[in-house]
Amino acid sequence: MTSTSAIIIYLAVVSNDEECYTTFSLSDGAWRTRYVLTYSGELQIQSWNTSSSAWAVLAKLPTWDCNQYGYCDETETPAPTCKCLDGFVPASTEEWSDGRFSKGCRRKEALRGCGDGFSALTGMKPPDRFVVMVAGTSSEKCEADCSRNCSCVAYAYANLGSSTSKGDTPRCLVWAGELVDAGKLGASPATDTLYLRLAGFHAASGTKSFLILVLYANSSWFMLIACMVDR
Repeated sequence: MTSTSAIIIYLAVVSNDEECYTTFSLSDGAWRTRYVLTYSGELQIQSWNTSSSAWAVLAKLPTWDCNQYGYCDETETPAPTCKCLDGFVPASTEEWSDGRFSKGCRRKEALRGCGDGFSALTGMKPPDRFVVMVAGTSSEKCEADCSRNCSCVAYAYANLGSSTSKGDTPRCLVWAGELVDAGKLGASPATDTLYLRLAGFHAASGTKSFLILVLYANSSWFMLIACMVDR
């Protein structure tokens, strides 16, 4: 064989109540072929080239930089360039201007505590580093559990069903800390609505509260007035 173009890879997925796995086989006469997961998280299909005595890369995933794990770090949105979600700004404006996003995004305003509400973000790829809460979980309980835990920065709920599950399977994901490898995929069955806790956000009205300080003073006295304004 003199060309890798003659290689055909057959994939088979086995899924039942006991296990789920994938196998692959090759067309007759194909060169030795293997899957390799690199240190950076890139999945490569490599085939041995006898002419050069080296492994040739036939294909690799992901094909788009923004789909690499943690490419834009916290609150990344797949786009020609990375963007921060509402409530976040680039951690390094200089790096982002140069097209480098490794430092990700940071919050515009630190969370105040359990009183902060959640903004609903649809069509999201769930971030990594979540905790799964499944048994007996409802959407209301998922929200309540995250709301009363001041360390919870986001949650997502889905009622899943599959051919291998007997009925629906409720799933509640909660996050504490950074949101790594999040992304907005749009209309896709693989997405969730991510409820992101934002400082001063009121979920019912979709507004944020701002603290305005007014100082009145003269040579002999002063008065400080504080008021909350919703926007």
